[in-house]
Amino acid sequence: MSRPPSSPRRYLPALAICLVVVAAGIGFVLLYRPPPPASEPPPASEPPQLIQQALATYPAAMARVGIEGNVTLAFSVDLQGKPTQPRVVSYSNPGFVHAALQALESCTFTPGTKNGQPVAAGSELDFSFEVAHDGAENAAGLWSVKPPATWDPSVAENFRFDIPPRLLGTAFAVYPRAQLSAGQRARVDMGLVIDPTGKIVRMTVLNAEAPDWAVLAARAMYGSWKVDPATRGGKACFAGVRTTVEFLPDGSGAVPVGPGVVALFRELTKAQPAVVQLADLDAPPHAYVQDRPAPDWVPADKAHGRVVIDYFIDPEGDVLIPSVVSPPNPELGAFAAQLVQGWVFAPPQKGGKPITAHATVSLDF
Repeated sequence: MSRPPSSPRRYLPALAICLVVVAAGIGFVLLYRPPPPASEPPPASEPPQLIQQALATYPAAMARVGIEGNVTLAFSVDLQGKPTQPRVVSYSNPGFVHAALQALESCTFTPGTKNGQPVAAGSELDFSFEVAHDGAENAAGLWSVKPPATWDPSVAENFRFDIPPRLLGTAFAVYPRAQLSAGQRARVDMGLVIDPTGKIVRMTVLNAEAPDWAVLAARAMYGSWKVDPATRGGKACFAGVRTTVEFLPDGSGAVPVGPGVVALFRELTKAQPAVVQLADLDAPPHAYVQDRPAPDWVPADKAHGRVVIDYFIDPEGDVLIPSVVSPPNPELGAFAAQLVQGWVFAPPQKGGKPITAHATVSLDF
């Protein structure tokens, strides 16, 4: 099913075109709006017009755990009406970026015009991905929030929300390479406190048996999320949320272990794996997403230093199994691994063919 995105977004002008494609149980909405004024390429007196749109493939890992999201791409429309030079403007989960980029490649436009002549002109498309739910759940077991019929008297007045907090930006936890390879399992039950600005200000582990590696990975994941705060009487308020994340080697938990990861582990057992170093590629792969936010959730006395991360880029351009090589402390190491896992690249190539690349990066905080 398809419907407009439920999260707050910019409203489109009256001339916007909304194209909705229906697929069983999964929604994909493609919104087109005229480009904002820009100096490069020159503004067109008539903006490009969308004439053919493509249905994006909903990433299986996202659909399985109920993840929803959106991606906004900016690009130029050339004289033949083809979108070129795409750039990621915003995204709610890096796992949706490649699906949006692939769909954009199949979209066609009439080119913009200036003084009656075709010109290259910039534009944007919004891609929204939704699955059916009752409005109170997001990200499957990772996030389930409903106000009770009657609040317990022990709950502070400023925590008694009418409308629960909603997820605006998510990311999957990093399954540490050593623990995944060894088949180690873990479950982390955590209580989160979300303030009226939507910031997660407290993370409390609720099951004492959770191993340290899984607790750190869960903290890093939740620390990367963006939340629309709860409201009470129309005003933002605090909220307490209980969450659970399971690390299961077969990928059945809330931390995906996809076919690409399984294939990579199998490849790495070979005497000569089909993996090349970043420096041996035809060219460095273009980075669509390479964010470097500050480690807000890391304690201030541990938020500085250099972290080296070892990681792989698969033939589609996704980062797989990032591993901390030399952290100044475990918290900053977990933050850096989570950061790198969210990077998105163009497919690495060797001899003109996509291939898995191996890389390391030093990050200074």
